[in-house]
Amino acid sequence: MITEEQKEDIKLYVMPYIQNMSYISELINNSNDMDDLIDKVLKLMNEDIELSTKTDLKILYEKLTEQLKE
Repeated sequence: MITEEQKEDIKLYVMPYIQNMSYISELINNSNDMDDLIDKVLKLMNEDIELSTKTDLKILYEKLTEQLKE
């Protein structure tokens, strides 16, 4: 489970790179755990969506996987 503190940490970590933070924030808030969040990001990245949203998702995915490696 992702705690509220972890969700806020993720948002702060990606905020400088994200264009549509409200969309990304909602995605983070609606995720049960890190695996769920990563799965949702990957699924959305493969859908036909607006380029800026796809870019934001890609950045979020990269930052999440970076964080998991540490």
